Amino acid sequence: MEQTTSEKKSMLQILEDRGYVKDIAGSRSSLEQLLESKRVAAYAGIDPTAPSLHLGHLLPFMVLFHLHISGYPTVSLLGGVTSKIGDPTGRLTSRDAMDSGTRLSNLTAMTMQVRALWSNLSNVAQKQGYKKSEAGRKEILNNSQWLSKLSLVDFLATLGKGARMGVMMGRDT
Repeated sequence: MEQTTSEKKSMLQILEDRGYVKDIAGSRSSLEQLLESKRVAAYAGIDPTAPSLHLGHLLPFMVLFHLHISGYPTVSLLGGVTSKIGDPTGRLTSRDAMDSGTRLSNLTAMTMQVRALWSNLSNVAQKQGYKKSEAGRKEILNNSQWLSKLSLVDFLATLGKGARMGVMMGRDT
């Protein structure tokens, strides 16, 4: 049953109804207004530190899928460079180093899996009556496409404008 304009739920309401929103930075009304006034882009990041996607990747992809079929631009961002560096967030120790062959194999496998997910979504969405012409732009990107070209000097020059070493050195990590 099609909703009338007065009954139509906002994108934020749809995501909340499906249980995809827990906390919002800033006010809820500001986010709702932003999502209604602009087709802001959203992304989900994937680090290829394992040979396959896992269940934990599903939740952010479900949000991307809903945004995409509703006309928002989306990016599936593979961390080709991030996986070289490692991300110790939430861990007491850093990740073990991974050899480049394993990292490349994981990256290739996950890229194919993400492409298959998007293809499946497109098929299901069309069966559910969503029009492909109304979907947002979607991209599958690898952050090595731009981060590999960034020199250390450029990185430090950019970072140095917004970060002070004294402050960083004084923090417990």
